[in-house]
Parts: sequence; C-alpha cells; structure tokens
Amino acid sequence: MTDGPYRLLDYRAWARERVLAAVEQLRPELFVAPVVSSFSSIRDTLVHLLWADAVWTSRIKGAPFSVRLDPDDFPNVQALKKRWDPLDEDLNMSVKNLVESVTNPTISYQTTKGEKYVQPLYQIVQHLVNHQTYHLGQVAAMIRQLGGKPPSIDLIEFDRISQN
Repeated sequence: MTDGPYRLLDYRAWARERVLAAVEQLRPELFVAPVVSSFSSIRDTLVHLLWADAVWTSRIKGAPFSVRLDPDDFPNVQALKKRWDPLDEDLNMSVKNLVESVTNPTISYQTTKGEKYVQPLYQIVQHLVNHQTYHLGQVAAMIRQLGGKPPSIDLIEFDRISQN
C-alpha cells in the first residue's frame, strides 16, 4: 500500500508499532501504572484504541459490533498485538476491497449512541488515523512520565523512511 488511504493505513500501523515497541521497553508493571490522562494507564489507552479499531472495522464491513473489551484481558503488549495484528489485516483488506470495487465508497453506520450516519470511506480512514495519533501522543506523554523514551511518530518521518 502506498497511495491515498493505503498510505495513511500504513502510517497508522507504523506509528502504533513504534509506540508499542517503546512501551515494551518499560518495566512490565508500568503498563498498568496509574497516570493522569484521558484513560488511567497506558494499557487502558491502548485497549480503547483496539476497541475503536474493532468498531470501525465492523462498520466498514457492514457488520454489527457491540462488544466492550476488558482491559484486564490484555496484561501486556503481546496480548494486545495478538488481537490487533489480525484486526489490522482485516481492516486493510476491507478498505482495499471497497476501494477496488466501488468508486467513492461510502459507509452507513450507527454510533454507539444510536445516531445514524453515511460518510465517505476516505473520511473514516482519516478519522482512524487522527484518532489513533491523538491517543498515541497521549501514550508518548505517559511513557515520558514513567521514565521511558517515546518514539517520534511524525507522518513526515514515516514518509522519509518509506521513500528509502
């Protein structure tokens, strides 16, 4: 994947992998250590992102999704990755199939509050990237608060690396 939504999805995976690698460098107990942020720990923030990805993947596929993820089911980064990696493949394939089969695909979906919307797929992909980048920035701040070294996840850095 290189252009359009594919570039953004590739960036998204790259940024997440870099942050997860930095989290793995922390002492294991810091994964669930209390922090001041939107969510109470690195783990809880990452589980929120995983849940959001699962919801949006279901919406893109036109399938219902009502499952809440329990953060306690994810004691470490490896447990998250075990669930996230196949979900990412599913999301990427779903986007690819839509883009290749429909001109300007739109997605009809219902929010968790029951509100109904129809939006272009490209806006949803942009939202997925923006949402993740926002929360990965929070995780980067948490890593720093806990004594670790967060990675750069700038889009321009991804583009530079991708060109080589």
